[in-house]
Amino acid sequence: MRQFLVRGREDYRHTGQEGVHEFIDKLMEELDTNGDGRVSWLTFSEWNRRNSVEKELWKQVHAAEKALRKEKDLATQTLQERIDALEAQVRGMGEAPVGGTASKVTLRRHDDK
Repeated sequence: MRQFLVRGREDYRHTGQEGVHEFIDKLMEELDTNGDGRVSWLTFSEWNRRNSVEKELWKQVHAAEKALRKEKDLATQTLQERIDALEAQVRGMGEAPVGGTASKVTLRRHDDK
């Protein structure tokens, strides 16, 4: 089933094969109720009337995309926290030391115009 699941339903820029294993594992958990590794045509046909392979695979694509966005947002947030901490540190360095002179430091973010 794994090797035939996506064949004929894919474009050749992105095959979708990387999502098949997880999808099949979940589908087998749902359909193979006695755990023998086999699904009857009747059971699969009933599932196939209510679902589509394309729809289920796209759900996985969207879930992966959501996870990547979350990682990116977390990395961006962490980077922003580091920038804020460095800016605070630089501002603290701009204060005049005892017997010295203060230097003015201005930081600009890349997105500032």
